[in-house]
Amino acid sequence: MKTYLTYGFGIALLGFIWTLIEFFTGLHSEHIGVESYARMAFLIVAFIGLWLGIKNIRETSEDKSLTYGRGVGAGSLISLFWAIGGAVGSFIYVSFINPGFIDAMVELQTSKLEAKGISSQIIDAQISMMRKMMTPIPSAIFAIIFIFFTGFVFSLIIAAILKRAPKETITSV
Repeated sequence: MKTYLTYGFGIALLGFIWTLIEFFTGLHSEHIGVESYARMAFLIVAFIGLWLGIKNIRETSEDKSLTYGRGVGAGSLISLFWAIGGAVGSFIYVSFINPGFIDAMVELQTSKLEAKGISSQIIDAQISMMRKMMTPIPSAIFAIIFIFFTGFVFSLIIAAILKRAPKETITSV
């Protein structure tokens, strides 16, 4: 369990640090349109962290084997702790560090919708729903779902690559 916690919360901590770097470099304010690309780049870091966690599970097993199911299970547990840590980080960020982030996201979305020529009634309805969904608690819940799903998909891929059959032992008759 320690390995799952270590790697899961480690990825979450890196994600929180990544978010703070985005914040301090202006990606959550004046350069907010670029933030989604920076967030995608973090997924590479998260993939590597999950890879290392699953690989650690394989290498610390007695026979250094890893079945596909065990790899997916290990990756899912790491992802669960990553999701919990990510949700806590998201809640802290939008509640205390950058409470204006939600307003900035709403403004960005509004300008994108207006640029597409969408009517003001539809924009108002979408913005109203967005404001309800982007408060700290729903944001944290969404973070858990998104992070866990992302980690699960990554685990499916990583486990397929890292799987290793147990070494067969010869027994004497």
